[in-house]
Amino acid sequence: MPVKESYVQELIQLQLNGDWPTLMTYIRDDVEWMVINPLVKSTPLSGLFHGKEEYAKTLTPLFSTFEDRIKFNLERLTVVNDLAIVEMKGQAVGAKDKKEFVGFWLFIYELEEEAHDGEKPKIKGIKEYLDSALIKEFIENNL
Repeated sequence: MPVKESYVQELIQLQLNGDWPTLMTYIRDDVEWMVINPLVKSTPLSGLFHGKEEYAKTLTPLFSTFEDRIKFNLERLTVVNDLAIVEMKGQAVGAKDKKEFVGFWLFIYELEEEAHDGEKPKIKGIKEYLDSALIKEFIENNL
């Protein structure tokens, strides 16, 4: 059964609000999470992560590079069957250099086709694309 766009909008709203703990409850523990390029480690974020824990170990130290959390704005959302294609603009300020960071993301969320045990469908796969040169420079200037 196709995933409803209204359900995906609820999930996206959690991200827009910066409510990562709640959003993570809608992502399977064994999620396959690809960031930028799984074959080239162009940034500390780049790679293929197997599970939320592995991804969090990489991402958590990078939160300190921002003065405050990244504030996302939804640019476009397209839902087709079990896929959600999400374009976002993220803005933040560097913790050390105090420069404004403006980046664009493309997330592709693959959701379960059917929920288990009466739960809502969870995200089972994520592909996350962003400007690797921009994020690398930002991290180097603020870590």
